[in-house]
Amino acid sequence: MARILLASDDAMVSSRVGARQTLEAAGHLVYEAHDGPSTLAQLETVGPDVLVLDTALPVLDGFHVLAELRRSPRFRQLPVVMFSTLPRGLGSELARPYGVACFLSRPFRAVDIAAAVDYVLATARGEVVKPPAPTAAPTAESAEAPPRPVPLPSPTGEREAADPASGGVVELPPSRARGEGSDRRRHRA
Repeated sequence: MARILLASDDAMVSSRVGARQTLEAAGHLVYEAHDGPSTLAQLETVGPDVLVLDTALPVLDGFHVLAELRRSPRFRQLPVVMFSTLPRGLGSELARPYGVACFLSRPFRAVDIAAAVDYVLATARGEVVKPPAPTAAPTAESAEAPPRPVPLPSPTGEREAADPASGGVVELPPSRARGEGSDRRRHRA
């Protein structure tokens, strides 16, 4: 059982409730936050094992929350699953400098979040596991044309093609060690 902090906008109540119920059914203890400041406060109070973070939080968006989170020695290495309405390639590019372990693009199902949480927990334990495959049903738009691979930079700077079969889930490689002169760029959403 892991402590999960689920930070999602109030406007997405049905998806947040579904995610919470799915994570609780998997045996996790779930705490919720509904905006950026409450997410930062809950981090200190709960001390979660994983943060599941929406980019569209009110007051401070998910990227601002991540920037604050990564400044804290206590939470610098906290595994984060991020989700957004941003397209997969753009979202993963923006999330990479913040050390996000797994990025999901909407639409997805609550079980996709649970699979991503299980993945980051297993990875944190040092297990070698395959990234989760999304279970979201194809939309009418995606049924017309197969998804195009989105080139993602690897940690070495080379370009890789995202696996088209991965749907909305992009596995992000571990971020470079903080403070070693990495050429990180700050992105604002």
